[in-house]
Amino acid sequence: MMRIASGPKSAKSALHPPALLSYDSGMAKTGTISIACASAFWGDTPFAVTQLLTEPDLNYIAFDYLSEVTMALLARAQKKDPTLGYASDFLSDVIEPHLQTCLKRKIKLISNAGGINSPALMKKISESAQRLGLNVKISCVTGDDLRGSPHLTDAQKNFSTVNAYLGAAAIKKALDEGADIVLTGRTVDTALVTGPLMHGFAKSWDDYGFLAQASLAGHILECGTQATGGNFTDWRQVPDPHNVGFPIARMESNGRFHITKPAGTGGLVSTATVAEQLIYEIGDPQNYLLPDVTCDFSEVKLNALSPTQVEVTGARGQAPTLKYKVSATEQKGWRVSATAYLGGGEATAKARHVGQVILKRVSQQLPALGLKPFSETLIEALGGGEHALLRISAAHDNPAALDILAKEVAPAATSLAPGIANLLGGRAHAVPRMAFSSFLIEKKLVEVHLLEGDVRTPVAVSLANTSSPGQSRPLAEASPPTSGESAQLERLAYARSGDKGNHVNIGVIARDPRHFQILKQGLTAAVIADFFKTDFDSPGAAKVEAWELPGIHAINFLIHDCLGGGGSYSLRVDPQGKTFAQRLLQMTIVVPKGTL
Repeated sequence: MMRIASGPKSAKSALHPPALLSYDSGMAKTGTISIACASAFWGDTPFAVTQLLTEPDLNYIAFDYLSEVTMALLARAQKKDPTLGYASDFLSDVIEPHLQTCLKRKIKLISNAGGINSPALMKKISESAQRLGLNVKISCVTGDDLRGSPHLTDAQKNFSTVNAYLGAAAIKKALDEGADIVLTGRTVDTALVTGPLMHGFAKSWDDYGFLAQASLAGHILECGTQATGGNFTDWRQVPDPHNVGFPIARMESNGRFHITKPAGTGGLVSTATVAEQLIYEIGDPQNYLLPDVTCDFSEVKLNALSPTQVEVTGARGQAPTLKYKVSATEQKGWRVSATAYLGGGEATAKARHVGQVILKRVSQQLPALGLKPFSETLIEALGGGEHALLRISAAHDNPAALDILAKEVAPAATSLAPGIANLLGGRAHAVPRMAFSSFLIEKKLVEVHLLEGDVRTPVAVSLANTSSPGQSRPLAEASPPTSGESAQLERLAYARSGDKGNHVNIGVIARDPRHFQILKQGLTAAVIADFFKTDFDSPGAAKVEAWELPGIHAINFLIHDCLGGGGSYSLRVDPQGKTFAQRLLQMTIVVPKGTL
């Protein structure tokens, strides 16, 4: 297991200007707040709340349902029915079975389940509470939905969804005013945790050290069990994964916190599992930009307090910027993906052959039907040996063309190569191809409100003490050893990957601090670019950024434009980069003899 110990507060340097504050053990403890996360995405297990309610001292439960893909799905739902556009699971899996218990125990619920229609969900929850005979105070945060805003360009006004990533100010205000449930639309994921912690400890918005630590707690919690053994590199070491525990952060007023899970649950809380989540999808670790604070996670330290508790210290913070990030989706045509199973000798070769023939057959039919050629096609033959999955995908402006393709997959079982055993999922259907984009907007142009019933109250967002992103610590590339032996990367490191739009973030963490220098020698940006050279959308424009996090002996890579547009726009089987880290761990690097 990786051991990452906490150390003394580092000296200030040119990389850490005076405005950059951190919290250490020298501050007094004045109480502890316990906050858990029960949902990492829309569709997470409905049993999380039941498990978390076994904890006797829980104060808050956060629920994160939103992603770019989810926003696209909610937009489709609302287009069909204007009363929709929210994550209905929050109502069916949380409110109806658990609201009475949470109110009795005074556990506050904070969720971004509102999606693009928070007021509608608030109304549904109110109706449900009335049926249950419960008196509940619900506050709804609005202002993130910028559709119809006069401050958008003409092109931006045509987007299906346009949402600013709000901060924690409105959540804190709602809790200050006694809310039992706080619903939001698009906020930064960390705000669901930062808001309750700012409220619980009555912190001010210029307490950037605390804000950085609170945001880090939110970041570690936001993906649910990814911090407690889910997606862990050493997955075989995770005990009782069928009962994996959801994460809980227990924070003190000085900003120190530790990660744990409910007693008696499965999963694993270790410095390694927490480190993998810490580095997940953060981009530049010294400039993790949030609406309330600019964070520096590069010197964060992890320390195992017990087999189920990992202490987290060392996040630094400075003032945020004057702008919100805005995420937008828009439909750009249609896409379809059909999957079939093939078995027997040369299964992979047969799968690729079948895919090529089907595409050629359909492409010849399109002109006669008055249809343009496919705008994009992709054949993926997945597997090896005697087993293969054929995944054939295409994009077009007209769904009729894609329906023709979908109908031609099944006939391949009698007209093409032998061994086609199953058309998985039945006949495929065309779905909208949603493209993602992002831009910045001045905070002063976004009006944030709290909605309670029909009463709308403005929320002031501080625009004082703003700053620009600071200096980064790019990876200091080192020359590889001139001699040595080959070692598989997985023997030296843990890794986790995920998407940042059309980019992939891969965090690589040394299993042993003594191997950190070896990783820096063997894993340069150029090495990463070459390893993933077939994944770039434009191979001639390959770009990889790399930064180091010496606090946890890690390197973070950002691989640009390698997901075919990402999310629900991409035709690829891995449109969110989830497999990149696992692929990278299979590569070999040269290490000094005797290293392992």
